[in-house]
Amino acid sequence: MADNFDRLRQRPQMTDKVTLALDPNDAAKLLMATVAARKARTRADRTPALAAAVEAEAAEQALIDIKANLVTFTVHARGIGPRRVEELLAEHRPTQQQVATARRLNGGNPDHDPQFDEDKFPPALLAEAVTRIEFSDDPDNPIEGLSVEQASELWMSRWSQDDKASILRIAMAVDQVPALVGDLGKG
Repeated sequence: MADNFDRLRQRPQMTDKVTLALDPNDAAKLLMATVAARKARTRADRTPALAAAVEAEAAEQALIDIKANLVTFTVHARGIGPRRVEELLAEHRPTQQQVATARRLNGGNPDHDPQFDEDKFPPALLAEAVTRIEFSDDPDNPIEGLSVEQASELWMSRWSQDDKASILRIAMAVDQVPALVGDLGKG
């Protein structure tokens, strides 16, 4: 068995994942069906009428059907280390135009200047942090990692800002989230 300092040095990297609908319209349908099922169930629980119970069951079945047919993809990321993230940030400083735009939009306030080149840093980080992308309808054929070119193509695509932010957030969070567990009484 390795000594305890070796155990600390060989500690595994943090991992995380985020799952998105392949068709963004399906995410909206899922949300609407979830809300409708919840409202119908609440109404049925408060109303003894048979019609309310039937409506709740129909709404819940509609939600089950949407979930069964929803195609998703899950992006898996692993920590690359805070030092490497800092190196990528230094390599991909914001452009003068990005800084000027941010200042114009924020009344000249430099407190809201971008911290990185918004077109170059995210793909560079994703290329290093994303380990796998799995598809719910084709789990045997995941994408194993991304090249910078692939990550850049996805980043510059028509994906929503929220979808891009969700993926970037997990890629950054795996190097920022502590592994605190509190005192478990084990010493």
